[in-house]
Amino acid sequence: MGIKILPKLVVLSEYFAPGYKYGGPISSIVNFQNELKYELKIYIISSNKEFSSKVILNVKADVWLKYGFEKSFIFYKTKTLFYFIKILFLIKKINPLKIFVNGIYSIPFSIIPALLFPKKTIMHVRGMLHPGALGQKAWKKKLFLGIFKIVGLHKRINFCVSDAKEEEYTKAVFGNNIKVHIAQNFPAYFPALEPLGKGIGQLYLCSIGLISPMKNHALILEALALVKTEIVWDIYGPIKDSIYWKNCQKNLANLPANIKVNYKQEINPSLVYDTLKKYHVFILPSQSENFGHALYEAMIAAKPIITSLNTPWNNLEENKAGINVDLTPVSIAAAIETFAAMPQEEYNTYVSGVRTYAEIAIDRKAIKQQYLKMFGVHDL
Repeated sequence: MGIKILPKLVVLSEYFAPGYKYGGPISSIVNFQNELKYELKIYIISSNKEFSSKVILNVKADVWLKYGFEKSFIFYKTKTLFYFIKILFLIKKINPLKIFVNGIYSIPFSIIPALLFPKKTIMHVRGMLHPGALGQKAWKKKLFLGIFKIVGLHKRINFCVSDAKEEEYTKAVFGNNIKVHIAQNFPAYFPALEPLGKGIGQLYLCSIGLISPMKNHALILEALALVKTEIVWDIYGPIKDSIYWKNCQKNLANLPANIKVNYKQEINPSLVYDTLKKYHVFILPSQSENFGHALYEAMIAAKPIITSLNTPWNNLEENKAGINVDLTPVSIAAAIETFAAMPQEEYNTYVSGVRTYAEIAIDRKAIKQQYLKMFGVHDL
């Protein structure tokens, strides 16, 4: 029996593990590599910096390193002058079947490689073209996307999206004639946690995610000001927008005595599962999520969620998995009060329901086939 020769795939992601402040796009590629490690020879090229900071990752830079299992490798490039030339050289030397670009807004890791290797490039938009996302730093994104279209890059490459709704948003920006593939994200998998003990009028909430307007922490604080029961809300995640966080702290100072809010700093993804053990409900009413890894990780760990209707995770109440809310303080407050008022027996039905909901939502074999088809690889 001969040795199976795996197709080569280059993955470009400006920020990557062990960094984690870039959030979901990192989780997506980590999980992607783990699921496709037997079908593809994967070469990940990233920088050795943490997102939105001056922190240098504790990794060996500027050499190929073994990554994970099987035929996967990673190259952490030091950000020096014209370092994009080295990235192009690495791609050319590998000569991959395809180049999978993780996100849009990076000149060295997205735009320049796509311009030089357009026929091989598949660019995953990672929720960056959702109307809610486009509303953040709107003028910069409008300028960037305008140049993107002026050079005609959108006509020369392929795009990847997570679902039909994201395809709609992508075509709204780039036109209906672009080439778009749908491939759902691979989420992490956790064992189900046992239901946390709960009394009536008691609720421990947590959020794990970037501190930014997209995640609506300030709106949760406005909602908590309306809540009459005893609530503890612990916040985990890096502060992406310091001005936004200062405004949150002003609201925090005006909360009533029955509400306790604690900022617990950022945590390493490896600690998420153990952290979730301490809470009844996960809350993150995002303005938009193309997938929402933090939401899914909470659900698969059997924690009911409170989130908006702007994520893939809808019909939560019908499935006893959580509550979808409108983005108003009144709606969010009502959801919090509903969970706080639940007795243990009713809460346990949501614990069971959310786990079932999460398991049914993901067909890993089907997702794998979506990626292999997109890359032009037959699953042998």
